[in-house]
Amino acid sequence: CDDAILGCNGGEASLQRIEQLFKHYKDECDDAILEDGMEKFCNDLQVDPTEFKVLVLAWKFQAATMCKFTRTEFVEGCKAIQADSIEGIRARFSSILNEAKSEEKFKDLYRFTFQFGLDCEEGQRSLHREIAVALWRLVFTQNVPPILEPWLNFLTENPSGIKGISRDTWNMFLNFTQVIGPDLSNYSEDEAWPSLFDTFVEWEMERRKKEEEANCSTCPHTDGLCPSE
Repeated sequence: CDDAILGCNGGEASLQRIEQLFKHYKDECDDAILEDGMEKFCNDLQVDPTEFKVLVLAWKFQAATMCKFTRTEFVEGCKAIQADSIEGIRARFSSILNEAKSEEKFKDLYRFTFQFGLDCEEGQRSLHREIAVALWRLVFTQNVPPILEPWLNFLTENPSGIKGISRDTWNMFLNFTQVIGPDLSNYSEDEAWPSLFDTFVEWEMERRKKEEEANCSTCPHTDGLCPSE
């Protein structure tokens, strides 16, 4: 194998090897790893560019943009995780995935993910609905809150009323998953939740009511009543 790139020689991380690794994937015209280089980088890491491991690596590298690592991001990121080869980075995945499980670190990853999803060159301040849905599903890979799927269904089924997701809505949803129970019974419109959450809770409660009525109409019953469970 290519000793310099794959890290077959072992040894401690070195700036020279990190720079060599960056040069292997960087764009010919830009001092950054762009889409083609990123695809090659992920292939060598044996990961899919859209999987959680790549998001966590981008977080550790403090990458500003999807599908791009600047020289500074790549070099400083490799130094931070103490890896200077493909094998070295692969060996760190387990520890950084575990790191992302802690409450404080996950909060940092979660907030990073919003900024990461924005198109900075276009000056975006909110996430497109489809991007937000994909990123919510991705960032909660290791710990899926019970309310996530209903929330994503709500966003998907109401495209005309939801064009973008603001930073405030994104950040508050993490709080929502932590303090509001799956049955939504402790949700109050009087608290300072974004108005979109009010709409969601109303929509979800109505959906559940219709689902219960549909189930009741088809289950065996006596005197017009469904037996209680």
